Amino acid sequence: MLLIIKFFPEVIVKSKSVRLFMSRLLCNNLSHGLRAYNAYLTIEFEWDHLRLTITDDAPLSVIQSIKTHLRQTPGVDHFVTVAESRWDDQAAIVQQVVTHFQPLIVGKSFVVRCKRTGDHDFTSHAMEIRLGRHLLDVSPGASVNLRHPEVTVSLAIRDQTLHIITSREQGIGGYPLGAIEPGLMLISGGYDSAVASFLCNQRGMPVHYAFFNLGGDEHEQAVRHVAQIIWSKYGSSKRVKFI
Repeated sequence: MLLIIKFFPEVIVKSKSVRLFMSRLLCNNLSHGLRAYNAYLTIEFEWDHLRLTITDDAPLSVIQSIKTHLRQTPGVDHFVTVAESRWDDQAAIVQQVVTHFQPLIVGKSFVVRCKRTGDHDFTSHAMEIRLGRHLLDVSPGASVNLRHPEVTVSLAIRDQTLHIITSREQGIGGYPLGAIEPGLMLISGGYDSAVASFLCNQRGMPVHYAFFNLGGDEHEQAVRHVAQIIWSKYGSSKRVKFI
């Protein structure tokens, strides 16, 4: 299984050096956060995305845990599950896309969305039209709906590589954790400090926790539990202190 991880848009518009720093930081954070599953995955850095490959023998529980971690990692805008293949001509693209999506659109409305990178003798729009016509011809009861389709046929063409996108999942966005120097968060166990901790993590700032114990051992344990949940979900790639 191949996952393509897209960076938060604000990272993409940074200068080349800052973008490279933040992109590699996100790669390192994911490698650290997913180290328990190293036997099942590899992460590769590319200029505009990360490639996360999961082995075929990975249990479903491991795949679900990896996707949950991606959804909660600061810096991940979204990620897609793709089927990757090579193509030689447009007919090969049409054949592969139709083979995957034709059973899914019978009797339903659909739209084709194609993104293209590289030097080709066709445009993205032309490929969308060609695929749409072919899918209509081979799919009984199917119809095109450009605004509110029941099925979105998504693909990406990069040079001679074809990515058929089978699913898309949203992350929390923001900057990778560590893009900003750590801060100190006064935590009481209430709603405000928990939300503030999440928002700081989302903007790339690891937070250490300062707690004034005015309620005894039970209060302290409750606050520690809140801090542990926030750290484990959104900030586990960095070590933090509870003071």
